[in-house]
Amino acid sequence: MFYIRPITKEDNLVIGKIIRDVLAENHLDQPGTAYFDPQLDFLYDYYTGIDGGQYWVVTSDIGLSGGIGIAPIDFPENTLGKVAEVQKLYLNANARGLGLSKEFMNQVIFYAQDFGYDYLYLETFHTLEAAIYLYEKFGFERIEKPLFEGDHTTMDVFMVKSLK
Repeated sequence: MFYIRPITKEDNLVIGKIIRDVLAENHLDQPGTAYFDPQLDFLYDYYTGIDGGQYWVVTSDIGLSGGIGIAPIDFPENTLGKVAEVQKLYLNANARGLGLSKEFMNQVIFYAQDFGYDYLYLETFHTLEAAIYLYEKFGFERIEKPLFEGDHTTMDVFMVKSLK
């Protein structure tokens, strides 16, 4: 049985390793991806310091298996309103194919609506076809370019979802 819960400080190093392992598995262990994010081993501290931000992990009797985050973003020329970015959705191999990504997305969308966000935004890479399929099933639509210039310059698929 898997359980989704907010991240704790004790989860930091495990989720950091899972994220790096999944990125490496997909040949995305390179600059311009989350692989080199300075907060990767400190996600509890990072997300608890953000008003409107949160990170959840999924655990079971075999341990922690993945996570997902959300954080507000602000960018020049924002005409969308209150926007949050879906961040760092990663699951290790033992947790894939069980519907956990759908549970994570439901959690993020519910949180975003409850917090009053107008839109969700995310960035991904074109080879992550299962992730893109998931996002499209949840109503995310592709946009031509990123909403802002961020650190993840390798990402080449940009998507938004209206919560209105």
